[in-house]
Amino acid sequence: MVATRWFAGIAFAIGLAIASAALVTDLEASDVTPWKSDIAYGNDPAQMLDVYRPDVSGPVPMVLYIHGGGWWNGDKQYIDAAQVRYLADRGIGFVTINYRNLSEAKRDGIFPPLLAPLQDVRRALEYIGRNRDELQLDPDRVAVYGSSSGGFNALWLGLSQALPGADLTTARVRAIAAVDAQTSIDPEQMRRWVGPGLAYGGHAFGLNEQNFEEFLAKRAEFEPYFAQLSPASLVAHDSPPIFLLYGYSASETNPGDMFYVHSPNFGIGFAKLAQEKGAEVTFVQDGKSDPRKKLQLLEFLVQNLKD
Repeated sequence: MVATRWFAGIAFAIGLAIASAALVTDLEASDVTPWKSDIAYGNDPAQMLDVYRPDVSGPVPMVLYIHGGGWWNGDKQYIDAAQVRYLADRGIGFVTINYRNLSEAKRDGIFPPLLAPLQDVRRALEYIGRNRDELQLDPDRVAVYGSSSGGFNALWLGLSQALPGADLTTARVRAIAAVDAQTSIDPEQMRRWVGPGLAYGGHAFGLNEQNFEEFLAKRAEFEPYFAQLSPASLVAHDSPPIFLLYGYSASETNPGDMFYVHSPNFGIGFAKLAQEKGAEVTFVQDGKSDPRKKLQLLEFLVQNLKD
């Protein structure tokens, strides 16, 4: 059994139970409108961000949200408005970004193609830090949050701050949250954690997305990149606290293709490895069955940004 730090401890669970009705109502909030939209953080048309701010004066802590879409598609406009409102009601801003996808990486001659979205999420965060006064955001109180491939990007961004090229003078990540995230890009590790049903992942290196056997066969060619690209390689004792939420349960009785893409076994394997390295990880699965588990994620963000 993987030993992890669970937010649903006794005190937290009692507080959550008392407040659950009000919190669920919060998560049914209506649409929200960006304070500023389509801000260019780079020269490519894909490098745009939107800023949502609470109605307060002065710089506010922020969550940088990174959409999913398999590194192929997705858009910053597709957000959970209720989550944005929940954070805004607690004095926290929300920034959502677009970034170059794998097709645009190929256009730009970038290898591995995965580097393009990763470079862009770092560029977006550094842009926010350099423009803190204009955007009225506090880059010293930043959490990163993403879903699926966006969760991978968020993990990478929060865990790669010690790598060469990261400008820590502009902004520093205090917490990382990811939903249904892939946590490794090493095919052997991925297959070991998730099982033989996993076919997803080789497209990060320009291979056919469904040809995992080719990904395994070419592992030695790609291995030099793992240390700087794979969250499982980057996590360390001094990493920011991490919250991993998965919609599925590891005990799913009838798993389909998307179970393997978003398998909680990515989280179980990562949490065990991270704990061994001394990192702080909260792992929660079966999120589809209980909306309060998403509230745990949001409260994790609030607690790490408001301290």
